[in-house]
Amino acid sequence: MNDPLPNTKFLVPRQPRTVVKRAALLGRLDDGLTGRVTLVSAPPGFGKSTLIADWLEDRDHTHAWLSLDEGDSDPQRFMHCLMSALRVELPGLGESVSGALASPQPPEPHAVLTVLLNELAAIPTTIVLVLDDYHRIQSAAVDRALVFLIEHIPPRLHLVMLTREDPALPLAQWRAKGWLNELRQTGLRFSSEEATSFLNHSMRLDLPGPVATALTERTEGWVAGLQMAAVSLRGERTPEQWLDDFSGRHRFIMDYLIEEVLNAQSVELQRFLLCTAFLTRLNGPLCDAVLATEPGTSQAWLEYMERANLFLIPLDQQRQWYRYHHLFSDLLRQQGTLRFQEDAMAARARAIRASEWFESRDDRLEAFRYAAMAQDIPRARRLAEGRESPLYMQGNAGPVLDWLRTLPTQTLDSSPVLWVLYATVLSVTGRNSELDPVLVRAEAAVGRHDIRDEQTDLTGRLAALHAMRAAPRYEADSVLAHSETALARLADTSVAMRSQATWSLGFAHQLMGRVEPAAACFQSALTLSEQCGNDFVRNLAGTGLGYCREAELQLYPAERLYRSLAEVPPARRLPSACEACFGLSRVLYQWNQLTEADEWLDEGIRLAGFIEQIDSVWTMKAFRIRLALARGHHDQAAEQLRALSEAVRRQGYPVDWQPLREAEAWLALSQGDMPRATTVTDPNAAALWSARRDLANQDWDGALRCLNSLADDENGSDTLQSAQVGLLTSLVWQGMGYTEDARGQLIDCLARTEPGSLIRLYLDEGRDVQAALLDLKQAGHSSSYLNALLDAFGGSGTDETHSGRPSALIEPLTRRELAVLTLMADGLSNQEIGDRLFLALSTVKGYNRALFDKLQVRRRTEAVARARELGVL
Repeated sequence: MNDPLPNTKFLVPRQPRTVVKRAALLGRLDDGLTGRVTLVSAPPGFGKSTLIADWLEDRDHTHAWLSLDEGDSDPQRFMHCLMSALRVELPGLGESVSGALASPQPPEPHAVLTVLLNELAAIPTTIVLVLDDYHRIQSAAVDRALVFLIEHIPPRLHLVMLTREDPALPLAQWRAKGWLNELRQTGLRFSSEEATSFLNHSMRLDLPGPVATALTERTEGWVAGLQMAAVSLRGERTPEQWLDDFSGRHRFIMDYLIEEVLNAQSVELQRFLLCTAFLTRLNGPLCDAVLATEPGTSQAWLEYMERANLFLIPLDQQRQWYRYHHLFSDLLRQQGTLRFQEDAMAARARAIRASEWFESRDDRLEAFRYAAMAQDIPRARRLAEGRESPLYMQGNAGPVLDWLRTLPTQTLDSSPVLWVLYATVLSVTGRNSELDPVLVRAEAAVGRHDIRDEQTDLTGRLAALHAMRAAPRYEADSVLAHSETALARLADTSVAMRSQATWSLGFAHQLMGRVEPAAACFQSALTLSEQCGNDFVRNLAGTGLGYCREAELQLYPAERLYRSLAEVPPARRLPSACEACFGLSRVLYQWNQLTEADEWLDEGIRLAGFIEQIDSVWTMKAFRIRLALARGHHDQAAEQLRALSEAVRRQGYPVDWQPLREAEAWLALSQGDMPRATTVTDPNAAALWSARRDLANQDWDGALRCLNSLADDENGSDTLQSAQVGLLTSLVWQGMGYTEDARGQLIDCLARTEPGSLIRLYLDEGRDVQAALLDLKQAGHSSSYLNALLDAFGGSGTDETHSGRPSALIEPLTRRELAVLTLMADGLSNQEIGDRLFLALSTVKGYNRALFDKLQVRRRTEAVARARELGVL
């Protein structure tokens, strides 16, 4: 989610000049810290926020405050707000999940909370997290997230929830377990002494004791009722007589007092109040625009209202932004149509002017919200789609989807572009179960449309959606046909959809094995996505292009592409970058840089988990088995294989799922169990493994038949499989006694793989390859690449240092560890190193620990000194 949040959401409400100290309640709050959550539940106006703000001001606890509104019911926005609130006092918290929250397909709240809770658990101080106005949240998903938070809350974190009504949470269970501290209406009522102090000191009245006591009884200690009564009582010469006329339950008291408060103001101020009540936050220029008044007029009203204590709450120290007391705002909105018998057009006009004001200040999300409020459908649609970068592609799909769901079917039918927009947002957010029926309605509506140019673009957008729908099913022909139709019909101005359709066309070519056409499409999609700021497609296209380069053994260009997507600041790292992290891990594996390969594989698995990409997660976990085997950790690899097999079985996947069978084959090879190694089911992979089996059994003719069939399919192309075929063929010729043919085949293989510096390709085939390389060197065919391969066989399973110096290190430093160490030597802090290398703070600290272990030191200064002593720096 990329929309900026107003800082005022995270400010503890400013305390009145004279607040009534409520020692007993403050003590109950202190006692509640032994539990997990404090619930402050009472009707409006009982001083919930004031009490907690006063408590926090008096205590030395780290705290985070989040003022909630209806828009925060969207789970993605709620998690974004929650993390932003915590970061006010804990900067850098949750950086590793920031990018995920900006994704069009956001992670489940549980996944984000797991990361946040783990980081919070490492903080040694008490942290109080306050959720104010939780009653404004109407989301079962957010409720479930809160349950998860409470059930897994770290010992030093305490949650405080302020609400007008009990939330849909398992309060009875929490109460029985001793987790819940509760303050309710009865406990929050002012006593007679507290009410007298409030009326005569805070509100600066001079009421006789009996009048104050009677007023407390009439209001039942209701703070807001006392406050509004105090405003009405100002200037009364006979408060006793006023009190005699004052009666009724809370609802009637409220109505009476609002009438009295409003009637005591000028007509101009009444109109200002009632006409601005719909604004969630106010400042002078915004109100001037909404009311079409002279500049400065509204600011004067706001300052007057603050001085007069007319339920206006400043949101910043500069007195620029304000909001109405929620209770007051609700009542003003109720009174608006009664006070001014105007039609709805005038109210909509004010909302449109608010939308125009926010748009002029580049706050497109707020502009969209007020356009939707005004029911200005063309304006709301324009703001949602943007000129190039749609709002729903910037992490703000929730508000757009909520608006579309409110539109009547007749409205959608009369404007087919709305149906198409609806389908697009569902596709972007991965709501496929909802997408299919909406696509049917969209196609029907477009078919009835008779504006030719617009219809052509709409049919192009529908085709692009069908292509994206078919891509996860690997339906190459369908993806290809729909993508080509989309690109032929989409308008040039539909940049975001063209970038998406261009990527899906490249994906179709990739599925069909057409590397160069796929690469050309991915490059075009990459350019378009950068033009419109679509990071989602940028990740897909960049990863696709990297895969094409990797498939052609061009590992250096592939690495640059993968790193450009993976090594972005954590706040921009979307879950769709998971495949780039996996690609980078594969490249590093081929270079035998196993530590960094492991780190990027872990990051890929983490990101894929956010969007529930089960296939991707399992494929990466299958590759993790290869990494364990490369390190010689056979028992660990076997355990990982067992766990993965069980997970795949539980999900109902076929037992011959190819990535699982490949991992099992590599494990079997390491154990010398060749019959089990040939159980892979992919035809090409099966032929390769059959060749390995025949090689092990010295069945040269059988191995050659398998390899020749693969060589015919490869047709001389430079791919990983072609290199594997060439390498194994050289071993067959060697076994048959054709030494010169074997050397020639090996020289050709080296020529193919040297530009990409492949190493694991040779190591993974075992010691027979080492013997062949030694034979080649002894025959006079020497090169730096050949020497590097032989060196790798000497230290197979450890990372290379590339330093060229003897080292006393327990284990050589990886390239990334060396980069961190160099910046450390330059005096940069951990945060500065993270900013320079685009790493989360926790990741930098992880590198520090690895450096300290390898250098056998305990401090940064010792690490730098030791590195210089060893010649590493």
